[in-house]
Formats: sequence, C-alpha cells, structure tokens
Amino acid sequence: MAEKLVIQAKNKTSNGLNPVFVSAETHGQIKALAAETGNSIKDLTEAFLQFALANNVVKSSPDGKTPN
Repeated sequence: MAEKLVIQAKNKTSNGLNPVFVSAETHGQIKALAAETGNSIKDLTEAFLQFALANNVVKSSPDGKTPN
C-alpha cells in the first residue's frame, strides 16, 4: 500500500476582522492621518466607525417609508 500524505486541518479561528470598503479619497485621507499621527489605518478606521455608530441619528426617508 502506498503511503498517504496526511494534512492536518486547522481549527476554525476568527480574527475578528472584516474588510471595509471606502473611496480612494477617504482612504487617502485616513492614510495621511495615519502617517501624521503614527496610528495604524486599522486603528483610525476602527475609532472613526465606533464613534459614528455610537453617535448617529437615523432620519426618515423623504417618503417616510424608511425606516419601517
């Protein structure tokens, strides 16, 4: 019987990171701020998004149908 190549599967891990897509202009602004402050793009983006999520107001659409 021929030898078999055994490949050990890895446990599923979650690094807790997901991509966020922004315009090239916004990315450039965050990149410039990262260079100016020494903070990573990731840390700045996380801070901006956390602030926005904690401090936003949802306004009804002009027709009043959204949000439900």
